[in-house]
This record gives sequence, C-alpha cells and structure tokens, in this order.
Amino acid sequence: MRVAFFVKPILNFSTKKGGRVQQTKSKFDKLTIVPNPSKGNFKLNFYGNEEASVSIRIIDLTGNTIINEQFNAEIGFNTKDFNLEGLSKGIYLIELTNGIERISGKIIIG
Repeated sequence: MRVAFFVKPILNFSTKKGGRVQQTKSKFDKLTIVPNPSKGNFKLNFYGNEEASVSIRIIDLTGNTIINEQFNAEIGFNTKDFNLEGLSKGIYLIELTNGIERISGKIIIG
C-alpha cells in the first residue's frame, strides 16, 4: 500500500519598503512514505523547491526522538532510505524542517 501526504504550498507574505507585497512559495511540496505500512524498511520522498539543509526526525507516540538526521535537499525530487526493523510495532511520526517550515507524516511499522 502506498500512502501519500500532499502538503499545500504555504504562501508567505512580506512587505517591502514602499508598501509592495511579495509572495514566496513553500520550500516543500509533497511528502510520500513508501511502503506504508512497512516492516521497517521504507523510503521518504519529498519535493524541494530550493537547495536546503533539512532536519529529519522520527518520533514515537510518547514523544521520544528515535532518529534526528540532517539531509542536504536538492531542487526537485529527494529520497532518503530508512531501516527501522529493530523498532517496536506501532505508529511513528516523521517531521521534516528547514528551520522555518515543517511538514510531517506518519509511518506504520508492523
């Protein structure tokens, strides 16, 4: 089964001198986690609108951080492989952030 988490781009607005409004696009467009559910091996896929250092955290439902890694995202399609076969069965949250914006999803380990 494939579960996709589509994230609507967040539009940020800022004003410049002279009262003009500038619209900026979100750094992330969508996040997919495949396969989901998983036995522990899965791919995290997302689309980046610019090169950025991205923090990837995997968190259990009690709030404990299982993994906290930095990833250099490129413009376009990005993928990161994970092997969590040693974890207990359950639901885990996945959070990607560039320090300003954040997207999240969940993985079911079964």
